[in-house]
Amino acid sequence: MTYHMHIFFFYSSAHLNCIIEYAKVQSNQNHVDIGMFMLPWEYCSQCKQNYRNKLRLDLAGEVIKFTKEIFPLSERVPSSEFPCDPYRYSEALYVKAKALANYNDDDKAVEIEMNEEGIKVTTEIVSTIDKMREYTPVFPKQITQLEGLAYNQLGMFIIDSITNNEVDKEEVSKRAIKCFEKARENAISNGEVENAEIATSQIEQTQFMLNGINTSPEKRRYNIKFLQKQYKLNPNIDVGMNLIYAYMSEKRFMECQRTLVELVEMSSRLHGANHDETQGLIDILDQIKSVGTQIVRLKSDEGESKGRGYMALRYEEDGKKCIVEGPTDSNAKQTLTVESDDIIYTIGVPVTCHGLVKASHLNGKEGEVRSFDEEKQRHEILFEDESLKPCLVKPTNLRISFDV
Repeated sequence: MTYHMHIFFFYSSAHLNCIIEYAKVQSNQNHVDIGMFMLPWEYCSQCKQNYRNKLRLDLAGEVIKFTKEIFPLSERVPSSEFPCDPYRYSEALYVKAKALANYNDDDKAVEIEMNEEGIKVTTEIVSTIDKMREYTPVFPKQITQLEGLAYNQLGMFIIDSITNNEVDKEEVSKRAIKCFEKARENAISNGEVENAEIATSQIEQTQFMLNGINTSPEKRRYNIKFLQKQYKLNPNIDVGMNLIYAYMSEKRFMECQRTLVELVEMSSRLHGANHDETQGLIDILDQIKSVGTQIVRLKSDEGESKGRGYMALRYEEDGKKCIVEGPTDSNAKQTLTVESDDIIYTIGVPVTCHGLVKASHLNGKEGEVRSFDEEKQRHEILFEDESLKPCLVKPTNLRISFDV
C-alpha cells in the first residue's frame, strides 16, 4: 500500500509521517520544476484530488520546513532578509495559503483564525517577492505569476474578514479591491487573459458588496461567471459544487444538471460508483431534476386547485400529452395525463423550442424558462447558446427537456 493510500484511509500522525517521506522523495526527483516540486504535498496521486483540512494544512507546514532545508540562500542575498531561497520559500508559502483558503470548519472561531493566518501568509508572500527586487533585476515568469495569484488570494482573505462584525466593511472592501487590481495588472503584464478576467470579476463583486447589493441578481450573475472560470481552470469537485450552488441561486437548473453529470463522472472515476461522495452527487442530481421539471400550474385547474404545482414525468403521444404527478403540496398525489398545451412552466425549467415558423432558427435550441408574460401569454426563454438573445415563446412551442 502506498503512502497516499495509508493517509487517505487512516489519517493519523504516524501516517502523516509516511506521506511526508513520500512527498520528500517525489519532490527531490522533480526539484527543477517548482510546480512539480510542490505537487505531492497538496495533491493525492490515488484519488486525484487535493488533500483537505488538517491534513492539507499539516503538509503545508512540512513543505515549508523541507524547503528551508534543501534550498539555502545564494551568496548575493543576505540571510537577514530571507530564511532560504526566496523563490522556493514564496512557493511553499502559497501552498499554505491555499490550504488555509480551503479549510472548512463549522466553528466560526476556527474560520476566523484560518482567515487571519491566511492574510499573514499571503502578505508575507508578496512582501518576500517585492524585497527580492532589490537583489535581482529579472524575475522568472513563474514568480511574477505567483505574485499575482498571491495578491488575488490576499484580496479574498481580506473580503472574508468582513464576516467579523468588528471590522470596517468599507475600509476592508477598499483594501481588497487594491489587491485585486494588483492581481489584474500582474495578469495583464503576463498575458494571462483568464486570470485578468477573474480579477476584474472580483473587483466588481467587491464593489457590489461595498454598495450594499451583494445579494442582487447582478452580483449573483458575476459570481457565476467567476466560478465558471474557476471551474474551467481547475475542474474539481469542490469548485464544481460551489458553481452548482451559484446556479441554484439563479434557478439555472439545466446548467446545474450538466455540471452535476460531469461531477458524478469525475467522482466515479476517482472514488468509484459506490463511494459515498459519488452517491451524494447522484442524490443531488436527482433532486435538481425534480425541481427543474416542476410545473407551476395547469391552466385547467380551478378553485382551490388553481396555482398548485405538479411534477412533470414524461410525454406521450408524440408530445401531445404529458404525464404529471401532484399536487406537489399534497400527501395524496395523483398521476394525471394532461394536454401539453395545458402546461405553464416554472422558472428554471429546461425546455426545447419546436414548431416555430418565424423564428425557425430556434427550433431544437435548449434553454430555461425565466418568466411568464401574462399579457402576451408567452414564456421568456434564456438559451444555453449565449449568442442567442432571450426570446418570448408560446407554451405550445416548448417541450420540457427531461434529459439535459
